[in-house]
Amino acid sequence: MARDFDGTNDKIDFGDIPAISDLTICSHSIWVWNDALTADMVNVENLDGSNNGFKFYFDDVGSVSGRTDIYNISMNESPGAGDSSVRIESATAAATSGAWQHVFWSFLAASSTGLQLWIAGAEDANSPADVTSLGDMGNSNGVIRLGEANSGANDRDGRLAECAFWDVVLTDPEIIALSKAASPLLIRPSALIFYSPLI
Repeated sequence: MARDFDGTNDKIDFGDIPAISDLTICSHSIWVWNDALTADMVNVENLDGSNNGFKFYFDDVGSVSGRTDIYNISMNESPGAGDSSVRIESATAAATSGAWQHVFWSFLAASSTGLQLWIAGAEDANSPADVTSLGDMGNSNGVIRLGEANSGANDRDGRLAECAFWDVVLTDPEIIALSKAASPLLIRPSALIFYSPLI
């Protein structure tokens, strides 16, 4: 089961999901298939009109690290006076084309190891990241969108499947189980706050 995005104005909007907004603790799991690795492509985004929230995407060239063919998790919170931003840019060539990859990230506010990124059942070399500057995920009214940025840019060329969010940080064995195709419905179901198989 998967949704195939054609690279041109193809997206899924789930609207504002209150259970995901302004979380202080979160886990996200999804399966990603990139048809090409030539341009930035959104996987999942939850940003409001001021770009507060999170963006998880394939990044052709990392704006901070300069590494190529990477997965990028960026988070931004504007607590009134000034912005706080944190990101992880994965290892070079962590993103592949023409094959399924399981990608997982988690967030724990105000933690020096609070932003983790796992790819294919292993934690990325650049994970975790310090999020002591972030009090929460920074978004109270943004749209959960798959396949395209809320701005209408960065259209996805490829497939997505098994999109899930939990309001806990999953354990290493649980992340590994997901990477071996365990259903999100079987992983900490009491904490599962969103799940779409993306048929």
